[in-house]
Amino acid sequence: DLPTPAGKLYFTAGAQSRDASSAAWARGGVGSDDIPSRNSAAMYPNGFVPFINGKIDDQYATIGHRGQIGEWNADFSQTYGYNKMMYDIS
Repeated sequence: DLPTPAGKLYFTAGAQSRDASSAAWARGGVGSDDIPSRNSAAMYPNGFVPFINGKIDDQYATIGHRGQIGEWNADFSQTYGYNKMMYDIS
């Protein structure tokens, strides 16, 4: 907080970058009746477990001012935020 004649000015910000990975449900080593080439026993004789891999970016910044207006406590602020998520399956 930074004191001002009418109250206090404040600022906060943050940024994160995260990598994530999660296993999807396992597929057995047999083909599908409607799509024989999907998940074929020849390609994956023991089946396989696909993984959903993600990259997540988050950023935010807030600036505000706290003070009094007459007998009222007041807090005016503005926040900007941004996030992005990209994922693939391996």
